[in-house]
Amino acid sequence: MCKEALEKYLKSFKLFLPFILVKLAFEISTFKVTNGNALLDKYGFIKKGNSLPNMASSIGNSIGILLVSLFLAPLFYSFLQLITKNIIKEEEVDYEKVNYKDSFRESLRFYLRYLGLTIIIIFIFGGIMLCSLLVMIHPIFIVGVVILAIYIGVTITPCTSYLIHYDTSAEEALSKGRALGKKYFWSIFFVGLISGIINSIVNAIAKGSSNTNIITFAVVSFISITIELYMYVFTMYICREEEPLSKDRLQSAEDN
Repeated sequence: MCKEALEKYLKSFKLFLPFILVKLAFEISTFKVTNGNALLDKYGFIKKGNSLPNMASSIGNSIGILLVSLFLAPLFYSFLQLITKNIIKEEEVDYEKVNYKDSFRESLRFYLRYLGLTIIIIFIFGGIMLCSLLVMIHPIFIVGVVILAIYIGVTITPCTSYLIHYDTSAEEALSKGRALGKKYFWSIFFVGLISGIINSIVNAIAKGSSNTNIITFAVVSFISITIELYMYVFTMYICREEEPLSKDRLQSAEDN
């Protein structure tokens, strides 16, 4: 399935390119607003703020970016994943069948549910961060927190794709998406691990540069975003893999 998803992604890369460029533009804007602190150290404004006014300004910019990301990301990703679903449905990549305008209008139906699911996921990871306070009691707790974070992170990965693929509520997407995450745990884990290693290598190369300029940032971001979008193709493939099973169960229920 990983190979199939990769082949489909590469064949239809032209269709994903607009999304990559839009997100890249946002990343570059963030880079410029934060004076380059967003690349390798997202909390760099704490270290580099030479005065309280500068620090306050940096924190204000960061909070503003986080809020914009929170409310715009569901719109962007619901549109992206709806396009992904339509691409995967086709046996062969047909550029003429992909209508961005109609897909965007359809994606608006998912916005509030996607936003709700995003907020739920944020709270879940917020809970995990609170669990990390146990490390203050004894360092051994860090092992448990890391394992918990990895487990939750992997099992929660297909949830947003499930919401778009099956047009469900946020609660159902969280529940059944995590069920898929558990079923395909090791596949998601290893794909995520490989993606993480590639990103780490790219970032390490960028770190080795004496001056992080806009071109370096753009190249690093382009690679990272390209890898990220493959993950959405992969999780949508997982949802499609379960679709025949869901139809069989539905038909069985109707027969009974």
